[in-house]
Amino acid sequence: MIHKLKIYILFFVLVLGNNLNAQTTNKNFLSTSGNTLIDASGKEVRLTGINWFGFETAMYKPHGLWTRDMKSVLQQIKDLKFNCVRIPWTDAMLEPGVTIQIDSYGTDSYSGVSPMNADIKNVTTPIQLLDQLVKYCQELNLKVILDNHARIADGYLSETIWYSAKVPETKWIENWVLMANRYKDYDAVVGFDLDNEPHGKVIGSPETATWGNSNPATDWNKAVERCGNAILAVNPNVLIIAEGIESYGGDNYWWGGNLIGAKTYPIVLSKANKLLYSPHEYGPTVFEQPWFSDSTFPDNMSAIWDKNFGYLYNNNTSPLLVGEFGIKTAGGKDEIWMKSFLKYMGSKYSWTFWCFNPNSGDTGGIVGDDWSTLVQWKYDLLKPYLAPEILNGSVTATTSSTIAGTAGANGVISPVGSVTVVNGTSKTFTITPNTGYVVDAVLVNGVSVGAVTSYTFTNVVANQTIAATFKTTATTSYTITASAAGNGTISPSGASTVTSGSNKTFTITANAGYVVDAVTVNGVSVGAVTTYAFTNVTANQTIAATFKTNVISSYTISATASANGSITPSGTTTVTSGASKTYAITPSAGYQVDGVTVNGVSVGAVTSYVFANVTANQTIAATFKALATGSTCLLTTFSVPRSTALPTKNGTFKNIYVLGTNGPNLATVSMGTFNWNLENNGLYDFSFNYNASPWYSGFSSTTVKNLNAAAPTVTIKGSGITNFDNNQYYVNLIGNDVVFVEVSGSHAIYFSNTATSPVDCNATVNTVATTTQKVTNNMLVYPNPVTDILKVNVSGDAKTKKITLHDLFGVVIYQKVIKTGVQEEQIDMNRLPSGVYLLIFEADNKVVSKKIMKE
Repeated sequence: MIHKLKIYILFFVLVLGNNLNAQTTNKNFLSTSGNTLIDASGKEVRLTGINWFGFETAMYKPHGLWTRDMKSVLQQIKDLKFNCVRIPWTDAMLEPGVTIQIDSYGTDSYSGVSPMNADIKNVTTPIQLLDQLVKYCQELNLKVILDNHARIADGYLSETIWYSAKVPETKWIENWVLMANRYKDYDAVVGFDLDNEPHGKVIGSPETATWGNSNPATDWNKAVERCGNAILAVNPNVLIIAEGIESYGGDNYWWGGNLIGAKTYPIVLSKANKLLYSPHEYGPTVFEQPWFSDSTFPDNMSAIWDKNFGYLYNNNTSPLLVGEFGIKTAGGKDEIWMKSFLKYMGSKYSWTFWCFNPNSGDTGGIVGDDWSTLVQWKYDLLKPYLAPEILNGSVTATTSSTIAGTAGANGVISPVGSVTVVNGTSKTFTITPNTGYVVDAVLVNGVSVGAVTSYTFTNVVANQTIAATFKTTATTSYTITASAAGNGTISPSGASTVTSGSNKTFTITANAGYVVDAVTVNGVSVGAVTTYAFTNVTANQTIAATFKTNVISSYTISATASANGSITPSGTTTVTSGASKTYAITPSAGYQVDGVTVNGVSVGAVTSYVFANVTANQTIAATFKALATGSTCLLTTFSVPRSTALPTKNGTFKNIYVLGTNGPNLATVSMGTFNWNLENNGLYDFSFNYNASPWYSGFSSTTVKNLNAAAPTVTIKGSGITNFDNNQYYVNLIGNDVVFVEVSGSHAIYFSNTATSPVDCNATVNTVATTTQKVTNNMLVYPNPVTDILKVNVSGDAKTKKITLHDLFGVVIYQKVIKTGVQEEQIDMNRLPSGVYLLIFEADNKVVSKKIMKE
């Protein structure tokens, strides 16, 4: 969904040495029986819950904590009669060094708790925060499904299978076993959804998930068996949740929704009653699938659902948990689908609705943009299908844990054997090799912490293991042979003996009048470097250097500027061959850059330009023009700079309008999110969702903000968007909307949920008509809409006439000064993409703008 991992010492001391210090009694884990889900007493139950995402993103924590108290959110979910919460997470949150910050301030709008998140403000890692969430759910009688949503943060759209180069399958399974061990005593955690939406349609591609084709690299059903059985070996009570794929036998369906292959190739686990199949299902708002356009819709859907997953329930094979389904807008085809699917599931299926979060680009949330107000019409659809509460067992604290210390041959560990440790205390183990041996490796809970001679477990709250192995001190050495051609030296030269696994650095020095030409290592060029380091040497090596005459060439760059501005440096500048040179273009007050040409070719109205790797003479020329009349009107229209700090604002905006000139092109942005809290001076989320790859980018951490003082501003950094990065904007709130106005007034970016664009005070835009349109100043434009040739009749007695065609982001597509006596101009629109353009007609001192629709 858009919205919808070698291990290091300190990390696993934290992760494996701080398991939840608890045990449960009267455990109420769930199992399957035929097509029903049953509790520990054998009673039939259903999970009817909701997704709360965020751990799988670069924030590594549930979204919304900038404005809500975590326990209060879970209490609200409980009060809404959901009995389960599905929590997406990413392998990246378990990486060494990943930290989070939880701020405690303000009052929760639902529960009134103040300050919010006080009991988790000292949490510093994602896994610790997940521990606390599980504890809350245990207390609230909420069941938890953990969903491995991605290998890297925010990677759910770019990943098609359950492993990657960074997180191979072995690591993926290792991380799941870690989770199984960590939460095995908490019966709130009833299910592990092993991978979110495995997919791909190119059968045979290593990036496409398959089912039953016996290829271990892509065969998802077998991966479920490998991972599921590893989990059940340490936690035999948890449900193994298996989603579908996208394509099977020529049939394509939603990502994770195609379970057709399970009929022929069922998943086989060591505990058959712990398998739960889980499709995903969405409506036409997420993607207009062909079945939504069928003339028999929605009557055609039951057969489609039966074919892709429903047969598993109908044939008494398995219960079904629909892990994700959601709806964005009320009414229309989407609501018809939603009502039909809820009726189809009825009281038979378990499900977790997508989602609680209002900032899901595909569906929105069950609460509004304030993160607490219920979206009543969505809840009214779900409420009749909610299942009763499923109780959790009670939790009691343990007082001690054991650490088992073992040593291999040729050394000892002290203490050895099973050692009892009072919970919350520390224990140190000493590893000592015999004479002639060294420590080879020390494993803590099966994970290497290096060849250490002592190791301390701190804050022990769970059973642990430590094992040491040893190796002989005999060493192996290798030879590195270094040579240099004439006109320079390499040091050390000749043959150097290097101990196996050690490092060796060589220095290459050219004689006067020469430079390094090339350095080759084992016959392969490493460039004209002056030093080279061999690391972890495990074989014989060679290094050779050659030199060449140092011929320095230089070139000139000639820089000129027209009136009303300057270019720095100006005139003729000499630049060494291969060097770089930066030029700054600065308009005078009341003027703006009109254009910059490099070697006679326009590079746009830029304010800086870099010549890189100069190898020839160059020219750069800048021209300037007066700011258009009304260029500061955007500052006035939107009342910026404001006289006070920017009030708190949390919102997602589906309509973004760029007004004025020289603004960024945001055509592919489908939604913007702006979450600012004045009390805590926190810009917690500033991000864009896109309707094409890269789909999402967040830049709250890179943007320079000054919002908690008069004349609030932001300076955009890290977006990668031309004419957006490095611009400084005044920020203001206009009703429920947010506006950024570039400080010179050249353009504004207006974030809104209103489909009507604010008026651009720099232009008068007329309504698009479907036939010929006549405007003042003797101009006739036709046809409009246009497919090929746009005709512009410019008859009249004006002394000067000019027509200019812009796209909606201010880029000039066509411009021409009309000669006296010319009655009509034709503009070839054939090669322009479909969309809206702006035609500006200037006659003497009068200006008229008209929207042109290109079909």
